[in-house]
Amino acid sequence: MTWVSLLRGLVGLARALTGLFRDRQLIKSGEANQEAKQSRKVLDMVRRVAAARRAMFHDDDSVRTDPANRDNH
Repeated sequence: MTWVSLLRGLVGLARALTGLFRDRQLIKSGEANQEAKQSRKVLDMVRRVAAARRAMFHDDDSVRTDPANRDNH
Protein backbone atom coordinates (compact mmCIF):
# COMPACT_ATOMS: atom_id res chain seq x y z
CA MET A 1 0.00 0.00 0.00
CA THR A 2 1.47 3.32 -0.99
CA TRP A 3 1.33 6.53 0.97
CA VAL A 4 -0.91 8.11 -1.64
CA SER A 5 -3.55 5.42 -1.38
CA LEU A 6 -3.40 5.61 2.42
CA LEU A 7 -3.92 9.38 2.29
CA ARG A 8 -6.79 8.96 -0.17
CA GLY A 9 -8.45 6.52 2.19
CA LEU A 10 -8.06 8.86 5.16
CA VAL A 11 -9.40 11.82 3.19
CA GLY A 12 -12.37 9.72 2.06
CA LEU A 13 -13.05 8.67 5.64
CA ALA A 14 -12.82 12.27 6.86
CA ARG A 15 -15.18 13.37 4.08
CA ALA A 16 -17.69 10.68 5.00
CA LEU A 17 -17.57 11.60 8.69
CA THR A 18 -18.02 15.32 8.05
CA GLY A 19 -20.97 14.52 5.78
CA LEU A 20 -22.50 12.40 8.52
CA PHE A 21 -22.08 15.13 11.13
CA ARG A 22 -23.49 17.75 8.76
CA ASP A 23 -26.52 15.58 8.01
CA ARG A 24 -27.15 14.99 11.73
CA GLN A 25 -26.95 18.72 12.38
CA LEU A 26 -29.41 19.45 9.57
CA ILE A 27 -31.83 16.83 10.87
CA LYS A 28 -31.69 18.26 14.40
CA SER A 29 -32.19 21.76 13.06
CA GLY A 30 -35.23 20.62 11.06
CA GLU A 31 -36.69 18.90 14.10
CA ALA A 32 -36.23 22.03 16.20
CA ASN A 33 -37.92 24.14 13.53
CA GLN A 34 -40.86 21.73 13.35
CA GLU A 35 -41.24 21.68 17.15
CA ALA A 36 -41.23 25.48 17.22
CA LYS A 37 -43.86 25.60 14.49
CA GLN A 38 -46.07 23.12 16.34
CA SER A 39 -45.65 25.04 19.60
CA ARG A 40 -46.74 28.26 17.90
CA LYS A 41 -49.84 26.48 16.55
CA VAL A 42 -50.74 25.15 20.00
CA LEU A 43 -50.22 28.56 21.64
CA ASP A 44 -52.39 30.20 18.98
CA MET A 45 -55.12 27.63 19.62
CA VAL A 46 -54.93 28.26 23.38
CA ARG A 47 -55.19 32.02 22.78
CA ARG A 48 -58.26 31.55 20.60
CA VAL A 49 -59.92 29.29 23.17
CA ALA A 50 -59.17 31.75 25.97
CA ALA A 51 -60.58 34.61 23.89
CA ALA A 52 -63.73 32.61 23.15
CA ARG A 53 -64.12 31.78 26.83
CA ARG A 54 -63.78 35.44 27.79
CA ALA A 55 -66.28 36.44 25.11
CA MET A 56 -69.03 34.22 26.51
CA PHE A 57 -71.70 36.10 28.44
CA HIS A 58 -72.89 34.55 31.69
CA ASP A 59 -75.42 36.05 33.98
CA ASP A 60 -76.64 34.44 37.17
CA ASP A 61 -79.59 32.66 35.50
CA SER A 62 -77.61 31.18 32.61
CA VAL A 63 -74.97 29.73 34.89
CA ARG A 64 -77.53 28.31 37.31
CA THR A 65 -79.50 26.49 34.59
CA ASP A 66 -76.55 25.36 32.51
CA PRO A 67 -76.55 21.52 32.44
CA ALA A 68 -72.81 21.48 31.71
CA ASN A 69 -72.02 23.48 34.85
CA ARG A 70 -70.18 21.17 37.22
CA ASP A 71 -70.97 23.37 40.19
CA ASN A 72 -74.71 22.60 40.02
CA HIS A 73 -75.59 20.31 42.89
